[in-house]
Amino acid sequence: MKIYLITGILISVLVFTMYILIKINGDIRKKAYQLFLKAEELFITGSGSFKMDYVIENIYPYLPNYLKMFISLEMFKKILQRMFNEIKDFLETGKNSSKLGGYNYE
Repeated sequence: MKIYLITGILISVLVFTMYILIKINGDIRKKAYQLFLKAEELFITGSGSFKMDYVIENIYPYLPNYLKMFISLEMFKKILQRMFNEIKDFLETGKNSSKLGGYNYE
């Protein structure tokens, strides 16, 4: 009986955590895209790393503390760089990409 109770609680916590992560992911992704555009407008002649630093400095504080325990600043930089590369690829090719989180931009 105890094993079923513990398993049920763990599954409930896991499902709730996944829901929160999916919701935050969408919000963070949207904020990141907005900051990418703002960085391009503000720093037209700046280097790419300077623009990326601007985005990171303005979005990392929005991550909940419990996510910061699992996502280091370096890991978050890699995630943002991947997001930027996917957007850039989409804009250059004009084709929908499943890499863009499954969103249909066409």
